[in-house]
Amino acid sequence: MKALVFTAPFTLGIQDVPVPVIGPADVLVKIKAVGICGSDVQGYAGRSGRREPPLVMGHEASGVVASVGSEVRNVSVGNAVCFDSTVYCNACSACASRQHNRCAQRMVLGVGYEGAKRHGAMAEFVALPSWTLHQKPASLPFEAAALLEPLSIGMHAAARAGPVSGKTILIIGAGTIGQCTLLAVRAREPHAIVVVDLSAARLTLAKSMGAARAVLPQEASAAIKQIAPAGADICFEAVGIPDALHAAIRDIRTGGRIVLLGNSTQMPQVDVQQVVAKELTLVGSYASAGEYADALDAVSNGVIDPSPLISGVYPLEAGAECFARLYRGDDRLLKTILVP
Repeated sequence: MKALVFTAPFTLGIQDVPVPVIGPADVLVKIKAVGICGSDVQGYAGRSGRREPPLVMGHEASGVVASVGSEVRNVSVGNAVCFDSTVYCNACSACASRQHNRCAQRMVLGVGYEGAKRHGAMAEFVALPSWTLHQKPASLPFEAAALLEPLSIGMHAAARAGPVSGKTILIIGAGTIGQCTLLAVRAREPHAIVVVDLSAARLTLAKSMGAARAVLPQEASAAIKQIAPAGADICFEAVGIPDALHAAIRDIRTGGRIVLLGNSTQMPQVDVQQVVAKELTLVGSYASAGEYADALDAVSNGVIDPSPLISGVYPLEAGAECFARLYRGDDRLLKTILVP
């Protein structure tokens, strides 16, 4: 089968690789659409530490069941499916409580580092445990179904924030995860959402999807104060750099809650005095924990429409150029979809 293989920093190419072999509880899926994640682009640049070559990346995808293992009962050959990126054991206490992101044996599709490598969906076929699959509604295009994975991450972040109804929300970062968080939070009826980013194109998109204000970083404090003089009730930090965290601490009200989604910088400096004096709550949000099914329901029922996030659909063979454009920061591109 053909696959887009990451072989070295800034080096991707189409190669012929073996079709994955499935076990009794596994399913072989023929990929119809796969998204390029920001973390894939960081891996492409050799920066993430979680994309060691050679590797087939890709964890936001949908497709059609090509074959099933002897123990599989929940899907059949020919079914259109979509799936979470977390490959979990389905047997431990964390999995039993739908906290798949806390499974000690979890792996992430399309992620590879020492001791944990799972080739992903930027290929004609991918193999997955049957319990990670969901039936794709016929009315949902394969390209839109590939967005359910990042949407589930936004929905998990919203859940980690606690009640948001009637509250003022600040989202720092309007990339895919920030925009998906916007969609998830908007569905929970907040008072107002302010989105902050450097990209005018992404701010325009955020405004079109329900942000009350969409502003540049230097405008953030004033925008928040106009809506909530004491500061935002909840902040989602979806960038992961020190300046974004500092801004979150600055613009949150006393007693507010900051949900951390970004992880570009491992050990940023934190103004602990401000955290203490304002009695802030800092919460981590990692991947999703059972929200994939919730995301599927929300999109299927028309509560959330993630399709405006798609900025282009290209053949897998154009993948290397798409990665290069995303790395160069072409802000006309948000969610690029590849089709094997």
